[in-house]
Amino acid sequence: MISPATVEFHKGSIEGVVPFYLDHAHVKGRLIRLGPLVETLLANHQYPDLVNQYIAELIALAAALSIDVKYDGIFTLQISAQPDHKGPIRLVTVDINTQGDVRAYAQLDPTANQQPSSLRNTFGQGFMVFTADLAQQAE
Repeated sequence: MISPATVEFHKGSIEGVVPFYLDHAHVKGRLIRLGPLVETLLANHQYPDLVNQYIAELIALAAALSIDVKYDGIFTLQISAQPDHKGPIRLVTVDINTQGDVRAYAQLDPTANQQPSSLRNTFGQGFMVFTADLAQQAE
């Protein structure tokens, strides 16, 4: 039986996402400046490095993806393990609102091996999804 532990962060803000294009190499990308955001959020809790790694990576990915969504609301990125998988992390979710404020949540199995592992070993045949929750718009 899994005894899940959770962590939820409510403070933090993305400092900047700068799109770039290297014309000579035909490469597009985004430079993401998280500043002290990730360190501040993760320092409040003592979770295994594996959990901290996935939270930090999902914050960066959510910041990169949310920059192209033009709306007023919350962008959510979530990665979940398959229900019967016995990996160390069950769920990681990151929310970023229009102002760049960040909230992250992780659910893990503290009895599982928390050593660094591949994505497949961590989540099994899980899934990743992103959604945009639009704020109420005045007519």
